[in-house]
Amino acid sequence: MATTIEEFRIELDPYAEEWEWEDNYDELQSFFCNRDFDYFRINGRAMGWTRADGFVVVRGENVIDALKLNGDYRLEFIFQGDEMTMPVRVIRYSHDEPMGAIFDVVEATEEDIENYA
Repeated sequence: MATTIEEFRIELDPYAEEWEWEDNYDELQSFFCNRDFDYFRINGRAMGWTRADGFVVVRGENVIDALKLNGDYRLEFIFQGDEMTMPVRVIRYSHDEPMGAIFDVVEATEEDIENYA
């Protein structure tokens, strides 16, 4: 018997109504800024036309900015369960990422903060 995993999703879509984009952005920004920790590690793979891998360590208020592109893109934030919890998976769709670049947003370790923040 297969187990169904519930998911909660929020999209930042540039073609959404302005109020919808702003509401979703504010909800996500509040989520990342109101954790019990300040720094996040964003692990990315299949980024851009080269399908590159990499990571960045950022403060909560900069998580969304770190995922943005110059140009058209859509961000889909995926939370496990029926509410907003950590960790977060983000899929970014763009011209160079039609199948989506995948990002896992997790709490940064002390070593990450010391070396990369």
